[in-house]
Amino acid sequence: MHQLTDGALLAGYLRQYRIAQCFSTPNLPFRLYEYRQGEMLNAAHPPKQYLKFVVHGQWLIYAVHPDGGRAVISRHKVTRATPCALLGDLEFAGCSDHLHWQEALTTVRTVELPLAPLRAVLLQDAVFLRFVMGSLAAKLAASARLGADFATLEEKLLYHLCCEHPDGILTGVEAAAQQLHYSRRQLQRTLKTLTERGLLVRLGKGRYALTPAGRRAGEALSPPLF
Repeated sequence: MHQLTDGALLAGYLRQYRIAQCFSTPNLPFRLYEYRQGEMLNAAHPPKQYLKFVVHGQWLIYAVHPDGGRAVISRHKVTRATPCALLGDLEFAGCSDHLHWQEALTTVRTVELPLAPLRAVLLQDAVFLRFVMGSLAAKLAASARLGADFATLEEKLLYHLCCEHPDGILTGVEAAAQQLHYSRRQLQRTLKTLTERGLLVRLGKGRYALTPAGRRAGEALSPPLF
C-alpha cells in the first residue's frame, strides 16, 4: 500500500464520485492510496482508524475459521452501476473489531480520511451521518438477502445473480460456490439445469449470464428482509 500524491487524480475521483458532497464539513484532508493485488485493505489502515471510499478495483471480504479455513462473504467491484463503496462505516458506528479481511483482487484505489483528528467533528456532521445510515442500511439488506432461505439452490442462485451482480454475469464457479456455501459439484449441476431451462446462457468456461427470463425469475424471488 502506498499513497498517490497526484493531486489531479485525487480531485478527479472526488468529483467523479461526489465524495465531498457526503459531508457538510469543509476542507477535509482526503488522501488517495493504492493497494496492490493480494494486499489487505484493512491491515495497514485499520477500519477503526480510517474511512475508505473505494473508487477503483475489485476486492474480496472473507472470514478465517479457527482451523485456518476461509469463508468468502462477498466480492465487490467498482462499476458504473455500483460506483463507490464505503469501508469503515460499521466501525465508525461502534462495531467492534471482527475477523473479516478485505483483500485486493486487483489494483485497488481508495480515497481515505483519518478518523483520529476528525471523529468529534464528523459526529456533528448531519450530512455525513445520514450518508453512513444509508450505507449501513444497504449492508444490512445485503446481509439479509445472503442469509435468506430459498427452497432450492436454483432459486438462491437466480436471486444472487439478479440482486448481487448488476450485470447478471457469474464469473468463476469456485468463487460463487464459496459465497453461496455449496460445493462446486452442486453449483455446476445447478448451472447446467438453469442453462437447459433457458434461464442462463453459458458465455465460456466458468462464465454464465442471466437471460431475460432468468432475470424475471430472480426478481420474483425477492424475500422479506425481516
